[in-house]
Amino acid sequence: MIEIVNNNTYKLVIRDLGVELQPGERIDLSIFDDKYIIKSYDIKSTDITFEQNGVEIDYIKVIRNIKKLSHFDHVVDDTIAHNVRHDYYFETEKENDVTKKITYYRDSAKTSIIREENIIRNSSGSVTQIISKIFDEQGNIVETETQNLNRTADGRVESITASLED
Repeated sequence: MIEIVNNNTYKLVIRDLGVELQPGERIDLSIFDDKYIIKSYDIKSTDITFEQNGVEIDYIKVIRNIKKLSHFDHVVDDTIAHNVRHDYYFETEKENDVTKKITYYRDSAKTSIIREENIIRNSSGSVTQIISKIFDEQGNIVETETQNLNRTADGRVESITASLED
């Protein structure tokens, strides 16, 4: 359960959802249709505290939870994915002319890393796993997604299973 919690000393108003919370009050987001939460301008521009099962979370995690998306799937302004889409630098690491790692940077000097993708291959050279790491501006890993490519006997990708680690 995700809730909006008013930890302020004043009334919290989220006009586009029709919500007014007095100090200390909370409201369960499940009473709203997901599309209204996602489209709400007030919910992302107001000083709001979100809690999931009693633990404080940020707006991005709220949206990811609602959409059931990993970090790599969603693109919201002011996110790492948004930055990669618009302005980034990258380099590839190859072994025997085959890409084994792609690193994305925020700057042309390649000192501030955004994302790193390690590509693991089997003995025949087919990709079996992709490990993507997302970094914050201080260079700390904030999320790791592991994608396992499940192949048929003839080597075609049958399915991809993913796990996400915050």
